[in-house]
Amino acid sequence: SPATPVTPPPAADPNAGQPTGAVPPDTGMQPAPAGVPRDPSAPVGTSANPATVGGNMTPPPTERKDYPLCSKTVQDSCINRGEASKSMRKRR
Repeated sequence: SPATPVTPPPAADPNAGQPTGAVPPDTGMQPAPAGVPRDPSAPVGTSANPATVGGNMTPPPTERKDYPLCSKTVQDSCINRGEASKSMRKRR
């Protein structure tokens, strides 16, 4: 005769010891004061020290440098002729 599969015993109810019924009306909780942000996990910042959150930081502006126009001999740290401003093209 075929073997009958063994069924595991039923798992214990994790909520068996929990109270049932309505929540008591007075839990001792009070609303947050007006100065507290709605999301307590949100960083708090001021205008003098703003909160930095991923995504709101912009990189510092790049310094304007005078790069030479690219040529056969100059290929690194140079500007392509089509991308150079008109004043750069006239200077060569």
